[in-house]
Amino acid sequence: MHHIPGKDFHPWFNGGYVLGFFLFVTGYFMTASFERKRQNNLLDPANAHVSAWQYFWTRVKGLMPASILGFIVVFSIRNYAIKTPLSQISLYLIKAGYEILGLYQIGMNGYTEGTGLEGTGLEGLKGALNAVAESRMGAAPAVLWNGPSWYISAIIITSVIIYYVLVKNRDFFLGFFVPFMIIATYGYTGFAQESGFQRTQLHFLGLPTNIMRVTGGICIGVLMYYVVQWIKEKQIVEKHKAAWNTFAVLLSAFVSWTVWAGISWSEIQNNLFLIPFTVVVIVGQDPISKFLSDQLGKFSVHVGQLSLYIYISHWAYITLFQTAPFSKKAYVPMAFTYIGLCLLTGYVLMLIDTKLIQPKLFKRA
Repeated sequence: MHHIPGKDFHPWFNGGYVLGFFLFVTGYFMTASFERKRQNNLLDPANAHVSAWQYFWTRVKGLMPASILGFIVVFSIRNYAIKTPLSQISLYLIKAGYEILGLYQIGMNGYTEGTGLEGTGLEGLKGALNAVAESRMGAAPAVLWNGPSWYISAIIITSVIIYYVLVKNRDFFLGFFVPFMIIATYGYTGFAQESGFQRTQLHFLGLPTNIMRVTGGICIGVLMYYVVQWIKEKQIVEKHKAAWNTFAVLLSAFVSWTVWAGISWSEIQNNLFLIPFTVVVIVGQDPISKFLSDQLGKFSVHVGQLSLYIYISHWAYITLFQTAPFSKKAYVPMAFTYIGLCLLTGYVLMLIDTKLIQPKLFKRA
């Protein structure tokens, strides 16, 4: 909800930590898959590239169809809303491949961000959107084109590199690579945020700051896996049940309050409580987690699956709501209309992908 104008009218529409949580979970389950294969002697460090490519293909089949479906919806609705000239559409489609392939944020085009020459290939269309919005609202909103595409692609690219290093040399990966990337990521991007230079696309080791955030977030998820295993092996919850439950309840209440109140801190500050909160959720031994698992188990699974398709489709409706006239009185109905459209579109895309596309991609030989 923080994408559409007028969010200050109701700040409780402005909270949320979806992206960071998604990165942590990605790293966690990637490591869980790695450890299962390692313990069953299914990995060969001498041929780590084979395992990495297999992982890459699995991630592509699992995420790329959703990304492409979302892009089709985004592109269709935005071109309808802005009335893009037909002669320009083919050019935009070709250049938009940078976002779908993740090249926009792995360095191919990142060096131009903040200069007015962004390499998404859709800066002209973005300019048209801003012009329409400015004429209706008196101010041009900051809109990126098809943000979910580059984010999903960045996750695929970075997780494959991380998986390769993990298979090749687990000791080096856990002892050096992970702590180094976490410290470098949040130290350097934190400097960029606090100094006000985050829009100039500062670089570290040749990597744009956004791709560093993805790498650092996944590395945190890797460490989470081993922390969760340690908690289970040492029976921390069983030995300190009262303290654990109290900590979990207070932490859950705090996270819920920040979302409701629309509090927005820096990424580093958010992670100070988002990381332990994610660990508590994964361990799942506190009263809140047990209740949600017992009472809403299947429903939670469906909501988790649906969230991906909501994410890839929500970008489409930003155009409509950022260019539509609004007022303080109309903001709440508009907000719930926006939510309803995202839910409906996400559900339809989920059915298309899971019922028609995924069964064919993952069909066993």
